[in-house]
Amino acid sequence: MKTIDILSVGDVNIEVTLAGLPSMPKLGREILAENAYRTLGGSTVNTAVGLARLGLRSGFVGKVGRDDDGAFLIRTLEGFGVDASHMRTDDHAPTGITVSLATAGDRAMATCLGAIGTLTAAEIPDELLASARHLHVAGYFLQTALRPSLPALFDRAHALGLTVSLDTGWDDSERWEGVAALLQKTDIFFPNESEATAITGLADIHAAADRLSTLVRMAVVKHGPHGAILRTGDTALELPAYPGTPVDTTGAGDAFNAGFLGAYLRGMPIETSLRYGLAAGSISVTRPGSAASCPTLDEVRALVGE
Repeated sequence: MKTIDILSVGDVNIEVTLAGLPSMPKLGREILAENAYRTLGGSTVNTAVGLARLGLRSGFVGKVGRDDDGAFLIRTLEGFGVDASHMRTDDHAPTGITVSLATAGDRAMATCLGAIGTLTAAEIPDELLASARHLHVAGYFLQTALRPSLPALFDRAHALGLTVSLDTGWDDSERWEGVAALLQKTDIFFPNESEATAITGLADIHAAADRLSTLVRMAVVKHGPHGAILRTGDTALELPAYPGTPVDTTGAGDAFNAGFLGAYLRGMPIETSLRYGLAAGSISVTRPGSAASCPTLDEVRALVGE
């Protein structure tokens, strides 16, 4: 019995955001933010929340500390309608925290991993995988304990009939170790432009997307305000972003992932899935915050003209 449409596995943390900055701060100087808020954050969990808001049965597995922050995150997930019953708690590491600095056009983040990096594949049993239709993993380079066993996890998911998607995020070491091998076990890959060009070593985003499509069944490259590019072995699509005034870009790529996967898991055509992803991301940037900025299905449908 499939009780979960998409099981998301990866990072979850407290996110402290300073939004509306006129620019990034310089060392030794202070600037003022227009807004500040503390909420649930993390690339993977943002997508899980986005999927729930789009009406999917969304489950999430991540790891928090046995502390007030961890309890707050689990309550917040449940409040968004995400199945958090399989969340893991670490008795020794604190809940992770990210500080996000957001201007109108971009963001910078600093993270203390805490419990994020202690999640293991053994904490994702076959019984849980078998209850889902699709597995989504993000925050690849933050998952220090999980990362070595992800190829085996993806193999287990496929053997149980799931499709698999991946969003690595940025690699601070810029070595991208293990990514090429994992892509061969991935159905849908969601890099942004910087990640796609860094992984492939190709400066042109279209060439990078083409190269990625030889490693993964479907490459969906997020191109910020320019839209997105999709490549498979026999399909080439490129669509523009929907217009809007950016307020906070934090989590926009995660909202895009949710919009695309939500349509894809409903059996919609690939081009429609790409439009849903772009609509979700475009709506997200017009609102402050990350998970809370994810749109509803009605909002996405209205923007794409349905």
